[in-house]
Amino acid sequence: MSAAILVADDHDAIRDLLSRVLTNDGYAVTCVVDGAELLTISAGQTFDLVLTDLSMPKVDGLTAIRRLRMDANSAHLPIIAMSADLFTGYDALTAGANAFLEKPFLLDELLGTITHALRQTRDISPSHITQALANHPPTGVTLPRQRGVAWKQFPAASE
Repeated sequence: MSAAILVADDHDAIRDLLSRVLTNDGYAVTCVVDGAELLTISAGQTFDLVLTDLSMPKVDGLTAIRRLRMDANSAHLPIIAMSADLFTGYDALTAGANAFLEKPFLLDELLGTITHALRQTRDISPSHITQALANHPPTGVTLPRQRGVAWKQFPAASE
């Protein structure tokens, strides 16, 4: 069974490209045009990962990330934020995104980041993540190890 990815970006060309690339790589992709639609769709369907732009109309990506993290049903979802502005990447990581991709990014960076995010969360239950976030709100951000990619490190859940 392929992973289900929710893609949110207000630019048609980027949404279409991401949809084609991810579908060709075996993912089930649902695309939305803004943060409001992202929140509505994610409340009614199950996804394995969210890939969101940060600068969108109605509800921006940062607000959408914060709301996803506050909802027990989506608090466990890996979220990858995208933006051309490196400084908003830091904001996305502190808001709860697991990773940040600086636009423009290489498709190999995108696919590698998605694979890494899905592997990190495969064996972690949503209750462990919710408990870890409640006990230790995310504050630290790791610096990018490669151009345009940053990862947030969450504390391990205590048993």
